[in-house]
Amino acid sequence: MIFPHASGDELKIFTSAVAVWGLQNRKKALLLVTMAEDAAEIRRKVAAHRERVKAAGRVFVNTSLPAELVIRLDQIKEAKGASSRAPLIEEAVRLLIEKEQGT
Repeated sequence: MIFPHASGDELKIFTSAVAVWGLQNRKKALLLVTMAEDAAEIRRKVAAHRERVKAAGRVFVNTSLPAELVIRLDQIKEAKGASSRAPLIEEAVRLLIEKEQGT
């Protein structure tokens, strides 16, 4: 690009600005590429985890609960030293089924 009316100092400033813009955008591009690679790796790991769960005969269940129940569930989890809510929810569902079946 030619700037016929630009002095040497103006060209240096312009060249520096272009170089800085290029570096900043390169960093953004690298960040986006890194994030895409990270996202792809996360998707791969999640898919592998879901396959292991499925192979173990388990099914994902996703639901929402009132905040009061989750607070109480977390209190029980802490008291029992459970690693997550899942075993407590599984136990609660099992107890409900047993109660409904009258066993």
